[in-house]
Parts: sequence; structure tokens; C-alpha cells
Amino acid sequence: MPVLGLRPSTVQEYCANGEWPNTLVVRNSRSGHLDRSVGKLPQGVTVSRSGGSLAADGSEVLTLGGRTEQQPANGRFTIGRFTIGFTSNGGSGQVTVTCA
Repeated sequence: MPVLGLRPSTVQEYCANGEWPNTLVVRNSRSGHLDRSVGKLPQGVTVSRSGGSLAADGSEVLTLGGRTEQQPANGRFTIGRFTIGFTSNGGSGQVTVTCA
């Protein structure tokens, strides 16, 4: 039976002008094929592959990127934080991205 693994579970980036790049690893840590998909992304956020299949003990690197719109609150820059959700036949998981 496949099991979804995500590494890292949190990503913190310095986001110059709201732009940021990063990668994460999706892994099938057991037997069988893992079929996975990425949930709805915030506007402006991209992922290199929104879905895919991994063989037993297989992994893939996904590239996260894009541009998040960060609105100042009372004249102050705000920190953006959002979650990217993953679903699969081997469970679900999420990665929290903080843009500081």
C-alpha cells in the first residue's frame, strides 16, 4: 500500500517583492503506485507538476514559485502564509509556505 511523504512540511523564504522559489520532495515510502494531486493554489502560486504517479519507494522534486500579492496593512508590510494541500491514494498532507 502506498504512503504519501512530503519534505519539508514547512517552507520559509525571504520574498523579495513578493516573489519566491523553492522545492519540495514528494515520496512514496511504501509499495504500490502512489497517485497524487495538488489542491487549489493561491492566486499567483505555481507548482511544476500538479499531479502524478510514483512507483514504490519513488520520489520527485516539485518546484514551487510564482508571485504572491502582499497587501500592506495600516502602512506595514504583512507576512504572507498559505498552505498547499496534497491528496493521494496513500493519504493526504500539506506544506505551509511563509513569505517573510
